[in-house]
Amino acid sequence: MRIPTRRLHRAFPELDRFTDEQCKIFIRAASKHGWRPRIHAAILLLSVPLTGLLALTASSFARLWIDKNVPGGVDRPAWDWVEYAGYLLACFGAALVAFLLRDLLFISRVRRVIRGRGSCIGCRYSLLGITIAEGFTVTCPECGLSIEADPELHEITTDDSGRRQFMPSGAHEGMVFWTPRRRKRLRRASITAAVLVFVVLPLCWGGYEVFLHRQAARARAQRPGAEGVVAFIEQHQPADGASAGAADVWDIIEGLAWERAGIDEEVTARYEYLDDRGEPQDPDFDALLPGATDHPYGWQLPLWQRQPLALALLDAYREGGVLDTLDSIADAPRAVGNPSRGPDMPVTLAILNLDRGFRDFIRVNDARMHLAHRAGDLEEFARAAESGLALARAFELQGTIIETAVARETEERYHTRMREVLTARPGAAWVNAIEHAIERQRPDLPAEYPFEVQKLHTLDTFAWFFADPDNVRFGRRSGGLELLAVAWFRIDGRIGTYAQNRDAYIAAMDAAATHAGLDAHARVAPAPRDTHGLALLDLYLPSIDGVVDTLDRRAASRRATATMLALERYRLARGRYPDALAELVPDFLDALPLDPWSGEPFRYFNLTRSGTAPHYGLYALGPDMQDDGGKRSDSPGREGTDMVFSPAAN
Repeated sequence: MRIPTRRLHRAFPELDRFTDEQCKIFIRAASKHGWRPRIHAAILLLSVPLTGLLALTASSFARLWIDKNVPGGVDRPAWDWVEYAGYLLACFGAALVAFLLRDLLFISRVRRVIRGRGSCIGCRYSLLGITIAEGFTVTCPECGLSIEADPELHEITTDDSGRRQFMPSGAHEGMVFWTPRRRKRLRRASITAAVLVFVVLPLCWGGYEVFLHRQAARARAQRPGAEGVVAFIEQHQPADGASAGAADVWDIIEGLAWERAGIDEEVTARYEYLDDRGEPQDPDFDALLPGATDHPYGWQLPLWQRQPLALALLDAYREGGVLDTLDSIADAPRAVGNPSRGPDMPVTLAILNLDRGFRDFIRVNDARMHLAHRAGDLEEFARAAESGLALARAFELQGTIIETAVARETEERYHTRMREVLTARPGAAWVNAIEHAIERQRPDLPAEYPFEVQKLHTLDTFAWFFADPDNVRFGRRSGGLELLAVAWFRIDGRIGTYAQNRDAYIAAMDAAATHAGLDAHARVAPAPRDTHGLALLDLYLPSIDGVVDTLDRRAASRRATATMLALERYRLARGRYPDALAELVPDFLDALPLDPWSGEPFRYFNLTRSGTAPHYGLYALGPDMQDDGGKRSDSPGREGTDMVFSPAAN
């Protein structure tokens, strides 16, 4: 076996009879013609940095494994030198192997030419250097077989004496692959690719961009904005609150929040009560209500510490005029907020007046009502009741799903306190005060009102989202969708178009509004709600059912309170409670209020003659529409979902 060093052509015995210059010309032509040598060279060239990269990757994994499994981990400076040395060794080794492979491929290529075109196809005798006869004919001296040399394939060379010799370069191998048919196909494919890349794709992308910007312009033009929401709320203000100059509940509460902040800080510091977190105890006015207990999680102060703090705060509010200002909202007919954080934010992210300060005022009035009833202070009770119902009215006028739920919870809290008074057989003055507060603070709103307000809020959000083309381009990974979904929502589905989201949401809200105008027993079971796989509808449609349930519970609470007021007027007039609710009609009620879930009068039974503590039982069936005998769903050890208004003998 011959091992070539600098003169690689000496590895082939067939080339021994040629000069070095002739061999170099032949080898250069035979080894570098065609596409294979170029691909081989590129692969070998890339192998060096790739090997170094693999070495660094392996070193990083090794360091992670050592840090995890070996006590003390690795010595970082020493390991850095190891990584550097390993990288250099890997690159040097890869380069050495690449040079060796290059030579092997080189030799293989030359041998293929010599043994292919450079040998007789009959006896495999080497034809290199054979003199070419007239007509470019080469005759094998061994078997006499003649072949034709092709000048166009660089198979003919001339020696120093001008004699033509057969020296094939291997150019014919490349011509076998690039046939005219293949070249034609390549040209067609290249033209098609160029048209796709430089014509079709830009046109498609340009058309998509035009669509996005036209959609964004349409969304901006149709966006209601805070102005549209406020205008709709303005239309439903009571007659004496329609003027922009009328007193507004939210303006009074906004100023009152700042006024009470200083009092809270002063009183809390005086008591020096710190919770388990080492922070001053927050006011807890629910500690003054019946059934208050220690906090289940233990971080709040115990009840015996929270109660004196709440009482001290109530006294400070009374002395500082906070309660007088709070009571003045009962005479403020107007309740219009400003649901805006600027034109760059959707109004759904600016839901009004839900911070802790406003909720504290709701608890303050509830505590005042309970304490006033216990002390027999009718005037204080009436002021607190009407002020609290005014807060519920203000929330109800805002109309969104969240604010409607807060309004229902607030109103239910005060109705529960008033029903507590009614079950204690109050005098006529108390009954009149309760009825007066309810009538004055009940807004006259249609059943579909919260759906219309929520529709405006959500359509503004949709328009805000689609007004920015980037939100559509990046889809579920867009900043706009992440802002709307916030961290605790899982985002699924596609984005769709502005028109698809808008039309599907309007159709769903209109259907829900139609059902909301009916009592629960009269509604037809709605068809399964289709979100069409749209991510925005997945975020906003599920909350619709909560509004319908809120409206049912509020209707039941209001009707039950009206029924109990009539029962007390019956008792005051006749000295006893009726045996059946039908006796209230027509002297005390024009018609009996109906249970929303049964479509019948509330369940009622007179307990006066049985000698039990409650005088009567009054309850509704609840959302399951099953009569559980007046058992509360939260009764310990009992099951049932009845909505109980006056304790029943269960």
